[in-house]
Amino acid sequence: MLTIEQSLIAVDLTDSGHFMWFAIAGLLGGIIRGYSGFGGPAVILLLLSHGFSPASLVFKVVLIDAMANLHLLRSALKEAEWRTVALLGIPAILGIPIGIYGLHHIDGESIRQAIGVTTAAAMIWLLSGHRRQKPFKSIVIVAVGFLNGIIYGASCIVLIAVAFLLLGPDSNKTSRANIIVWAFAMVSTYIPLNFALGYGAESAWPQILTLGLIYAGGALVGARLFAQSADTGYRKISIALLIILAGIAIFA
Repeated sequence: MLTIEQSLIAVDLTDSGHFMWFAIAGLLGGIIRGYSGFGGPAVILLLLSHGFSPASLVFKVVLIDAMANLHLLRSALKEAEWRTVALLGIPAILGIPIGIYGLHHIDGESIRQAIGVTTAAAMIWLLSGHRRQKPFKSIVIVAVGFLNGIIYGASCIVLIAVAFLLLGPDSNKTSRANIIVWAFAMVSTYIPLNFALGYGAESAWPQILTLGLIYAGGALVGARLFAQSADTGYRKISIALLIILAGIAIFA
């Protein structure tokens, strides 16, 4: 049984008010997701988790993000650095069940605060500006992957891995592709695992599909903006996004 505190309610997408707020957050999240390759689920979750319990949000957000991921994945597959993706992805998959357990056994307010701390940590890491010129050691990549796997299981947030990849030696396009492919591996694991653990029950499939189309439309707009932007501007906007997300989570 879900542990949901009285101040936070479970989101009900058959309720028009709940659906409207989800749609607005989904459109904004989709634009950011398409532009940067990450951040869409974080935007939705951080905007909505002040009123709705994270345990009722996360699985819906993952389902919606999966639809946009399919579109973004096509170009990312050609540009990804597969060694890094594999070393991040395999241990992350092992960490996801731990995070799912925490999501359903820790109160929603604590989960929301943990998301804020995670976002702030990623922001500080990025602001340090210490980009590595040589490839990371395999053990370091594995450790980061496992840690973010736990975080992803509890919140569908990928920001630690994002900061890690953006401060690595790869180009911006390769880093963005690595993020997209790694996130797809997370989604592909998270959805069936939730069904297997009994947390995947979802009755509002028409609303989920509609929100997925709204989110995917935003992602398409964001991807076109990325294609037209300067390579240097991409990293600056990504860092600014993390700052905004941290502020929302901690101070709002």
